[in-house]
Amino acid sequence: MTQKQANGISSAILLFGLAIVAFTHAWWPGILLAIGVSAILRGVLNAHFGEAFASFLIFGGLFLYFQYPNIIPSEHILPLIFVVIGVIVLIREFSKKGKKRK
Repeated sequence: MTQKQANGISSAILLFGLAIVAFTHAWWPGILLAIGVSAILRGVLNAHFGEAFASFLIFGGLFLYFQYPNIIPSEHILPLIFVVIGVIVLIREFSKKGKKRK
C-alpha cells in the first residue's frame, strides 16, 4: 500500500469518527478517540509501528484520563506524562527504518 493510499484511508476514518462524534454529541473526549484511531491506523498502514504505538499511548491515555478522571490521582499525572514521553522517545529512536547503527 502506498503512503498516499494509507493517508487517504486514515483521513476517511477520521471523518467517519467525527461524524459519529457529531451524531452522538459526545465531543469530549470522543474527538480524542476519533483522532487517535486515525493516527494509529495511519501508523499501521504506513508500517510505522512505533508511531502507531506512540499514538496509542498518547490518545488512549488522554481519552481514559478525561473519560474516567478519578482513575489516576492528580499528583501522579506529571510523572506519568514524563514516563510516557520517555517511552515515546525510546520507541521512535529504535524504530527508525534504515538507520545505520554504529
